[in-house]
Amino acid sequence: MKTPPDVIVVGAHSQGQLFKIERMPYPGETISSKNYEILDDGGKGSNQAIALGRLDVETAFIGKIGNDQFGNLAEKWLKEAGVNTDGLIWSNHLPTSTGIIFLERNGINSIINGLGASQNLTCKEVQCAMRKFSGAKILLTGFEIPVDVALFASKLGKKMGMTTVVNPGPAPEDGLGILDYVDILIPNETEAKIIAFGDPLADVPIDTLATKIIEKYHVGSVVITLGENGCFCISSNGSWRFDAIPSKVIDTTGAGDAFCAGIVSGIFQGFDLYSACAWATCVASISVETLGTIPSFPKLEEVKKKFGSIAKNFIRINKYHNKHKEDCDDL
Repeated sequence: MKTPPDVIVVGAHSQGQLFKIERMPYPGETISSKNYEILDDGGKGSNQAIALGRLDVETAFIGKIGNDQFGNLAEKWLKEAGVNTDGLIWSNHLPTSTGIIFLERNGINSIINGLGASQNLTCKEVQCAMRKFSGAKILLTGFEIPVDVALFASKLGKKMGMTTVVNPGPAPEDGLGILDYVDILIPNETEAKIIAFGDPLADVPIDTLATKIIEKYHVGSVVITLGENGCFCISSNGSWRFDAIPSKVIDTTGAGDAFCAGIVSGIFQGFDLYSACAWATCVASISVETLGTIPSFPKLEEVKKKFGSIAKNFIRINKYHNKHKEDCDDL
């Protein structure tokens, strides 16, 4: 009998295509890209699974892909990262989803997803696949697959005894209902504003935003990523603001997925949420220093080396409790 994976990721795979541009076009304007690439990366789900694999976390990926060239590439990249692909669902009728990334000269990226097989993943398919991995400890999912399927996976994961982590992007404008089966919700600031107030431009303090999500959805904890401004964490034990670790930013494309993988990796290692946020911040800080998505995901030893070199100073800046300092000193 196979040993179950430690983490199950239920999500999308979307074949990346990269356009490097000076800036985004104005309405009605046509611009050209001198650099265009078919990338060897995926959507949020497969990216996060691969990032976890590179962090030496035994991970299984559940997702739907087309029986085509891009689907074959997805399986190849997952396996190369050590990810269990027994949960892949192959479609003979729908193509593998695609994602187009626009990378500006300043390192900022924008992404458009082309719907395909991933958006046709069903609850029944997820249920059958998750049963293969009974005994897993953590479930990570997001909203690039149908929202009802992602929430179904979270509920099932909770019933199966897993810690449930949800990355709610793209954020739906409709209400999500009570999410008391979600242990950790990880939106970025825009997604947080949408799910809290239905307004991506809502002008509210970050602590008010996080508190609103806790009160509205009854989730266990919320970690809001803030890009170059770090992240904000709130749980039953209090709230914390984490500064970003200074980095030479080249490409932010994979940073959010690296951060989510970092949180899950930290929780798997037994960290409390505060230490997991510090660890994830370090993972993301390494990711932004490399062009591309999968190539940017650091290996475990890289993170340990960098985290060990900045842990004491980082903890002091962010006013960790002594207990968290001890946790980090043990790395």
